[in-house]
Amino acid sequence: MRIALVHYSYSPVVGGVETVLQNHARIFAAAGHRVTVYCREGSASEPGIEVQTIPTGSRGADLLRQTLPEQDAVFVHNVLTMPFEPDWTEALLNLAPQHPNTLWFSWVHDLAATNPHYTVPQDSALRKSPTGFRSIAISEHRAGEFLGLTGTPCAVIPNGIDPGGTLQLTPAVADLARNLGWFKRDWILLHPARMLPRKNIEFSLRTLRALRSMGLDCVLLVTGAPDAQNPSHREYAAALERLRAELELQQHAFFLHAFFEVSDADLSSLYALSDAVLFPSLQEGFGLPVLEAALHRVPLVCPDIPPLSELLPEGGLRYPPGCAPGDLACSLVALLAQKPQNLTRKRVLQTYAWETVAERFLLPLLESKHPFA
Repeated sequence: MRIALVHYSYSPVVGGVETVLQNHARIFAAAGHRVTVYCREGSASEPGIEVQTIPTGSRGADLLRQTLPEQDAVFVHNVLTMPFEPDWTEALLNLAPQHPNTLWFSWVHDLAATNPHYTVPQDSALRKSPTGFRSIAISEHRAGEFLGLTGTPCAVIPNGIDPGGTLQLTPAVADLARNLGWFKRDWILLHPARMLPRKNIEFSLRTLRALRSMGLDCVLLVTGAPDAQNPSHREYAAALERLRAELELQQHAFFLHAFFEVSDADLSSLYALSDAVLFPSLQEGFGLPVLEAALHRVPLVCPDIPPLSELLPEGGLRYPPGCAPGDLACSLVALLAQKPQNLTRKRVLQTYAWETVAERFLLPLLESKHPFA
């Protein structure tokens, strides 16, 4: 489809609406649509996204009249609710009723008519629900203001967040998390270890199986590769592959060496992404992940053995050697449930990641030619 986005400015101009606009443009372009952004200021063209700057005032309004009827969908951000380009506002209000085969959307980020810092005449179009447009507010609060102002209900589509960018994940980790849907999972568990028998990775796999049996959609990320020079380690890695298949965890347990070699920066990203660190080693000389997890403020789960229990005797979850995976799974659930910041973080990832907003809200807007029916 041919999609137009209209706003006063666009990236590289910095602002909240500009950030939302850019993410909308990227989502539509990634879905295969041809996107054109119309703005007074902006230049950040990307593959599938054309940025067309237009003049302020009547000349810009004339350009909108000439080009927007050619679009299949037009998303107008704030121009119908804020007073900064009255000529554009008038042109858009006239265009929508004249071209009913185009999908017209008014994105309500701000409302000048409900803001005491603006003076909006009682007969202004900024106080009315625009004819031919589907108005969409960014929050229930804005939708309530719109209803009170215009008497018309307004749909709500929240802004999103880029977890990879916000958490400063490396491209390798961010891409894998996005492509494999990790942001949507209940818990992300990290086992930072090479594939050595003493690292007891099979215990992490069985704990993951127990968590899934409890109805939790969790993933396990194992960082290291087997030692290519040691035949017994290669055999151990093959046995882990078989166990993963036997436990039906192919889509839930990921041996990251199959995707990329984990760098130090990738490892930091994995800690930032994880909800808990599993480190069920049978024996260790030191146990660096205990300290790494503490610095990243990620709960650590490990056996109560030296030297792990000596490094940080407080915090985390230490279980007795010989603990059953099912028992540890129950203890882990209780541990994570005690940390409201973990639940809040998970809600943000599952609800507000741009991939979720796109799937649930943005892309379905284009599926019908009659969104008002």
